[in-house]
Amino acid sequence: MATSGIGASDIVSATVGGATYGLALLWALALGAFFKFVLSEGLARWQLATGSTALEGWARQLPRWVMVLFAGYLVLWAVAVSGALISGCGLAIESITGGAVPRTWGGFAQAVAAFALIWSAHAGGLARVMKPLIVVMFVSIVACAALTFREPVAVLHGLFIPTIPRGSGTYVLSLIGGIGGRSHC
Repeated sequence: MATSGIGASDIVSATVGGATYGLALLWALALGAFFKFVLSEGLARWQLATGSTALEGWARQLPRWVMVLFAGYLVLWAVAVSGALISGCGLAIESITGGAVPRTWGGFAQAVAAFALIWSAHAGGLARVMKPLIVVMFVSIVACAALTFREPVAVLHGLFIPTIPRGSGTYVLSLIGGIGGRSHC
């Protein structure tokens, strides 16, 4: 569940946002985590109570035109999220290499690698590869947070006094929405 709620673009966007605006946007992370929890809890309860997914319930209960509109939205959403993920991953490669690998080529290379990994995965193969990577991601995030934790009062201020610094709107939406990546990355 945690890995479906946070990805590379989320990490990169949150890191760049934190480096740019400090702890001022911490409230947006907390709000985004709360929304993800509420949505995940509601979907899990629906599935446990009905034995069907939310999408299956919509298909049975709502008029057909709603599903057609949703399908169109899903295509647009998939394209936008894919672009944001590729952009975020490209930003990570560009940052790691000090600009030696441009964001576009870094994103493209990671997209090709992800496609190849998923395409070649057999039953359970992808999960076996992803489990250790998830642990590495978790440990890395916690270690980075611990190493940079210096101002407890600033953390409390960032969590409980919402501010939107000038120019931070895309980061706020990214942190709350959980999509990560920005259109102009």
